[in-house]
Amino acid sequence: MKTAQTYFFSILMCLIMAALLSPTPDCFADVCDQWVAQVVSVQGHVEARTKGETVWHSVKTQDVYCRGDMIRVMEESRAAVVLVNGVVLRLDQNSTLTFNGIEKEQTSLIELFKGVAHFFSRWPRALKAATPFVNGTVEGTEFLVRVEDDRTFMSIFEGQVLAVNDAGSLVLSNGESAQAEEGKAPVAVAVVRPRDAVQWALYYPQIISDKAQDRASRL
Repeated sequence: MKTAQTYFFSILMCLIMAALLSPTPDCFADVCDQWVAQVVSVQGHVEARTKGETVWHSVKTQDVYCRGDMIRVMEESRAAVVLVNGVVLRLDQNSTLTFNGIEKEQTSLIELFKGVAHFFSRWPRALKAATPFVNGTVEGTEFLVRVEDDRTFMSIFEGQVLAVNDAGSLVLSNGESAQAEEGKAPVAVAVVRPRDAVQWALYYPQIISDKAQDRASRL
């Protein structure tokens, strides 16, 4: 796990070692140039694994993570994360994802391997979400992704998402849903009450701090 204090201490120790020993110490390898996600809510048991490591560590509120780090939410648990560009990501139980960094256009990249994630952003084109069966390029503000063993389901509450895989693509707008299976193009599906799928995400405490909003507005 990483916190802002951990980063500061690591850098300070590296500078001391560099001054005394020269050349650059290996500990700089553990500190990325910029963290890409900060955990703002933990309910239950949530774990993370730093890129290149095999050991999972317990996650705490305010922990920050870098490109390539993974997070997983265990049974009967939830977590909320603010990405560096201000996108709010809520993870339901039994979910695992990787933070894949951020593009020059300030678009966050994540990969959801399994589980359910609810995304909210005040800015369009702020997120690209990859899954085993379909990828989504977001041009909107709120949508849900659910990855099951044999398919990925997407539901758009506001805005627009381009769902695409090797077999085809589909543009989804407000109130529309789709699913994609392995080797098949995404197809639209009818969902009578799509917001029922995200009720679990509506009871989080307020997590978009003024600091997070200010940071995102400066990008």
